Amino acid sequence: MPAGEAGIISDEQILPDKIRSESASYQALAESGEILVESGRHDEPSGLHPGILTILDPATGKQQTIRGQHDRHEGTQTTFSAFDADHVVWLEQPDQVLSTSNWVMYAADRPTGKIIELARATKIEELDSAPTVPGYTIPDLYEGKVYWAEARPNPVKGKAPVVNIYSRVVDGSEPTTLEVRDAVSPSATGGWLYYAAIHLERPNEPGYAIHRKSLRTGKTELIYSSRTSSGFFLVAEGDTAAWVEDHKTVKVYKDARQIAQVRAPAGWLDAGRDAISFTANANYLLDLRTGCLHTLGKTHPSVASVRLAGTKVTWVERLDPIDGKAKVWHATIR
Repeated sequence: MPAGEAGIISDEQILPDKIRSESASYQALAESGEILVESGRHDEPSGLHPGILTILDPATGKQQTIRGQHDRHEGTQTTFSAFDADHVVWLEQPDQVLSTSNWVMYAADRPTGKIIELARATKIEELDSAPTVPGYTIPDLYEGKVYWAEARPNPVKGKAPVVNIYSRVVDGSEPTTLEVRDAVSPSATGGWLYYAAIHLERPNEPGYAIHRKSLRTGKTELIYSSRTSSGFFLVAEGDTAAWVEDHKTVKVYKDARQIAQVRAPAGWLDAGRDAISFTANANYLLDLRTGCLHTLGKTHPSVASVRLAGTKVTWVERLDPIDGKAKVWHATIR
């Protein structure tokens, strides 16, 4: 059932034309309802041309420029990002090849506008590149720290690169910290760091495990494991975690107990308060209070896009994947 008809969302509004054109996209959503937008980006055969990053508050209409015209780095694209009331973090990379990811991570201080380089991909000499990690390097911002997965050279010569989860204080005042070895997809929330354990020495074999580590005590707990399947797109909110198994099933766990499962060829997931959002052939919102699955708007399957944070949700409506016209909706979950 459509979420609007079910009465579980309110305060729906269409966002301004500023982020509805072909040269604009929304990068991230915060629990406050603010949206990080990249506008003016255009990719040409001659190279990549990144846009300006702006935070838009739909409730007030106020905007804050984070990366202005003179802060852009030509020849790069902005990939993944995260932000809160004090900081914005994003990745820039020159690659358009899925197997490599020579990213650089930047952080901006919202009150001062200062931008610093926080981290960058490590080149693996044997490969002459920085390989893309499973699930990609996606920054996760939580309580003044940024968490990410990164490939680095294996200390044992001739062995595959290691992939670990690292963290750093977002203002760059402290060095990078190793958080978890042999792990990807960090999601920090509620005093926990959720992650997926991997075994790169056996990349073609199935099997995965979802764990969480207490950020206060360092104690780890097993949430779920499988010897026969593969897991992707891990997200978490508080004591709830969700991911996609074998590209066809969304699994949702509260602590170590399964509370929901949806058969769908899901793509990116987001976790919010009592809800999970994902894309498949449409924009979906799973209400964890009732177990009901709802659709958000009407859109062509190839351009489905939905983001969720706290009780705020945004989604894209575009019926023609070639026509750049789109409606970007913003609403509150009741």
